[in-house]
Amino acid sequence: MLDTPTTQHLGQQLARALAPRWGVAVLAALSRSGGERVFRLHRLLGANPGTLRKSLESCRQRGWILPNPGHGHPLRPEWLLDPDCMELARKAAELTAELEALGQSELLAAKWALPVLREVGQGADRFRDIREELGLTDRALALALDLLVTRGLLIRELHEGHPPGSRYRCDPVSRELLEKLELFVIELGARTLED
Repeated sequence: MLDTPTTQHLGQQLARALAPRWGVAVLAALSRSGGERVFRLHRLLGANPGTLRKSLESCRQRGWILPNPGHGHPLRPEWLLDPDCMELARKAAELTAELEALGQSELLAAKWALPVLREVGQGADRFRDIREELGLTDRALALALDLLVTRGLLIRELHEGHPPGSRYRCDPVSRELLEKLELFVIELGARTLED
């Protein structure tokens, strides 16, 4: 595990990027179409309309998407992808496609699951190490780890000793997902440095 401020910074950036519950999924949808209506995004993603609107607003504040300034046809897209975010949206689409291929698309709506998976993939294998890297609560981390173990993306190994504990490692199935996740994080970091 790299122990640099940059690594920790990227893990926390990923957590913030996933804070709008549907942010990555919105980027992925807009990468395919360039623009969408809220109703269509709701149907595509299966997101609660209120939560989706909050996510759209959060994505707008981050500069990822723009409200369509034009007037005209009632079926015109309400939200457009910011032209400067095309590469970030493409990486989000690749990540989303990989999650769908693995049958894990609901992880996009789990705030801490992907940042925790990334930290374990980076070498943090103990509860304490992951918590320190991401700065999250014990409860949030326990829920994310349980979800990832249940979904078969992490393996929990119990170690005897004093004190007894668990270590986590990525299942081989999650390797391709980790590659896509890391490409998204790198692009997210590059986008943040540009701003």
